[in-house]
Amino acid sequence: PLVRRLRISRRDIIGVYCFLTLSVALTSGGAMRFFLHSVPTLHYFAGPENNLSEISEHVPDWMGPSDEAVVRTYFEGTEGTGVPWSAWIGPLSLWLVFFSALFGLLIALAALFHPEWEQSEHLNYPLAELPMRLIEQRGDTLKIWTDRGFWIGFTIACIYNLLNILNAYNPGITALGTDTSLDNLLSEWPLSALRSMRISYRPEILGFGYLMPTEIALSTVFFYFVYMKGIVFTAAMTGLDPAKLPYENEQAAGAYIALFALLVYRARHRIVEVFSRLREPSLDRWLLPGSIIVCSLVMVVFLTAAGMSPFVWAPYFGLVVIFGVGYARLRAESGYPRLWGRPLGGEQNMLVNCIGTERLAALGGMRSLTLM
Repeated sequence: PLVRRLRISRRDIIGVYCFLTLSVALTSGGAMRFFLHSVPTLHYFAGPENNLSEISEHVPDWMGPSDEAVVRTYFEGTEGTGVPWSAWIGPLSLWLVFFSALFGLLIALAALFHPEWEQSEHLNYPLAELPMRLIEQRGDTLKIWTDRGFWIGFTIACIYNLLNILNAYNPGITALGTDTSLDNLLSEWPLSALRSMRISYRPEILGFGYLMPTEIALSTVFFYFVYMKGIVFTAAMTGLDPAKLPYENEQAAGAYIALFALLVYRARHRIVEVFSRLREPSLDRWLLPGSIIVCSLVMVVFLTAAGMSPFVWAPYFGLVVIFGVGYARLRAESGYPRLWGRPLGGEQNMLVNCIGTERLAALGGMRSLTLM
């Protein structure tokens, strides 16, 4: 087999898998796509018809380039002059420190709760099934690499994704797409209140869905149709305006807070034991609690230096931790392999909905609101 001929070890496979998992996630929809354009957008689209120039005044210069030529090349590209790295290297270096602290904190928090989830609650971590199968051996051969069914499924998924990618560049190429809308079947009132409803048939979703615990898969489908869509349908039948129902993100944010409280309570002895290690004269014992404290302090220093008020960054930072731990638990138990399992922008929305922009501005000023 090719794996044996190339002398690829299990350590090599796990290393490549971890590298791809992190690099793809950080450079795709969940991170860089939302981050890089944030500061340049304020300068590029500023005009008399909006207040973006006023908002940009509340953003420190060191957070991103503000030079008109540099900002223009970011959106419009360059002709042979290359990327103006001198204008980007400083801001990107500072943001690297911030994001390293953020991801380090999230990894440390996952390590904090991991023994409770694995040893006490016996979660099976469905997402870990694939890499574990990749390094599983049968004699002196890696088992899955000789599995005909695996390669058939892998080929189908590759062709499916390749056609979708090529279709994005050339619409003339036929592709299967990623989902189908059912809105055409919901044209008459009150069924039209159930819009939008889509069925996703991505191979990766189907594959990892197979590994998901049955009770979680069934309860997810049940509560989506009976509870979430049931609220909208009931409101439509009773004459209420279902336009904003069922407040999915708001309910999800509240559920994450309740879940976090339950997780902390279940792991309270583990949390106390970990932080009590700070009393011991051992660097190894300090690693986990020290990582949590140091990463948190780095983020606090960064936000404070940017001019964000502690009355704003404290609840915001707390919600980031709550949603992060809740999402880690969701993925550990269900294996849901997508970013959209958490309420995106839920931290800002919850603070605005609960406190209001006027009170937030009174507490931290317009700079805090802008940075948030």
